[in-house]
Amino acid sequence: MSSLRKKIFRNLSGYGYSQGATIVAQIVVVPFFLAAWGVRQYGEWLVLTSIPMFLSLMELGVAQASATRASLASGSQDLPAIRRILDTAMAFSLGTAGSVALLGTFLAITVPWSSTLKLLEIDSETARSIFIYMSLYLAGNFLAGPISAWMKAMDRTALSAVWMANRRVAEVIVTTVALLLGAKPIDLAASLMITSYVTVLICYIVALSQSSFGAMTIKHASKMELRIVLWPAISFMAMPLAQVVTLQGGLQLLNALSGGTTVAAFSMARTLVRLLMQVGIVLNNALRPEVSRLLGQKQKKKAISVVRNGSYAAAVLMLFGIGGVALIGSQILDIWSGGKVQLPETFLVLLSLHAAINVLWYVPSTYLFAQNKHGNISWLYMGFSIISLFLWWIFSSKITALTGVALMMMLPELLMTGIVLVSIFQLKNLSLRKAQQNS
Repeated sequence: MSSLRKKIFRNLSGYGYSQGATIVAQIVVVPFFLAAWGVRQYGEWLVLTSIPMFLSLMELGVAQASATRASLASGSQDLPAIRRILDTAMAFSLGTAGSVALLGTFLAITVPWSSTLKLLEIDSETARSIFIYMSLYLAGNFLAGPISAWMKAMDRTALSAVWMANRRVAEVIVTTVALLLGAKPIDLAASLMITSYVTVLICYIVALSQSSFGAMTIKHASKMELRIVLWPAISFMAMPLAQVVTLQGGLQLLNALSGGTTVAAFSMARTLVRLLMQVGIVLNNALRPEVSRLLGQKQKKKAISVVRNGSYAAAVLMLFGIGGVALIGSQILDIWSGGKVQLPETFLVLLSLHAAINVLWYVPSTYLFAQNKHGNISWLYMGFSIISLFLWWIFSSKITALTGVALMMMLPELLMTGIVLVSIFQLKNLSLRKAQQNS
């Protein structure tokens, strides 16, 4: 097995572990919350802690865009550029973390969250403290992004994936132990805040032990570098925001059309089929740093070959995935819900198509993400998602609610498939013309 294949395999293993840790984190802790606090208090915890998490948008995707630029610079062995990119990312993250801490504290003090959110189990003083602790927790998480970029720049992508996942595993362990010991919401919030900073420090020490170009500081931070990275960084944020439009907007419209029972059934079905999308996320994350490095080494043909092979693998996996949904999807849903949610295979297959098609364009788009040339497709995805939701609202009286929501989620993915294929074709032609001019 070649060195590149070994690295990609390690990356896939690392990001596979990361996705698995995320899924487990979402599932495992729920029974402990319910046993320790009951349904109402757990629900109020979710409502309250979700508010400061909106401040995560202040990160603007700078760490991800910087990781791509650092990997490109790593391919050409441009150490001054690597230091400048990483130090700028760290300086931005430190500044943003401080801003989040201050803003979160201000909001905690000035807004009566307990009464505003109509909390019954969490009093105003406790709500204020939890809000502050979770804002500081989020600020600590911001500092993990540049460290991940640092590991990728030193060609330790798998290590980065594993240690970022280990931070989530640590949170699951801390949460579980705290709840078993009878922790109250304020105690858990404080524990998570401390865990955030401790795990960031450990990750920094691990990265420093592997670094071949010294420590990451803010010494070489550059305003010019920040201006360069800001647009692709913001474009990174457009992708998750586009999915918020279809996911959350779709839920609200479905609720208006059919009520809470249909919403609950759809939510479980969507969670099931969207596991297919994890294939695209894992492949994109695993391939992107290696493709960036190859492009930095001027090996464009090899970079294209890596993306193409990854895309073929993704397509094959999606065929098996859709087949699995068709064969056993309804049975899994029936068992998972204790017989309370039963949906036909035809609907589940239709719903799964949006996830499968997403993978079919998201993996090829790795070639664009690896160069920070994803801005146009990110904002088009956002636009298509808004248009699709609007079209469903207009034609909602013509089709059933469940069919409408499935088509609404599929339309942006179909449009993006065409856009990405055209964009990659244009980039390849541009590269060939430049090569011919240089020769």
